[in-house]
Amino acid sequence: LTHLPQIAARGSSHFHISKDVRDGRTVTCITRLEAGDREQEIARMLAGDAASPQFLASAREMLLGRQTSKDKAKGESESPPLAKAKMRRRGA
Repeated sequence: LTHLPQIAARGSSHFHISKDVRDGRTVTCITRLEAGDREQEIARMLAGDAASPQFLASAREMLLGRQTSKDKAKGESESPPLAKAKMRRRGA
């Protein structure tokens, strides 16, 4: 669970959770979001209810960034062969 769009964009699935009061009782609704809805929701998380085309573009970019880097481990910045070559040059 997160309110941060940067975290939400990294997930493999996305749910929208809302609460409403009906007849004096709080009702929670959970909806799984598909690709287009995810983009809209991330834009809303970034900008609030008035998501402009720029925020939609940012949301799209965040979601695409997740897809292109999903094979990279957390904190991994270089491929292992390149990192090993650099270590050899340093004498490690």
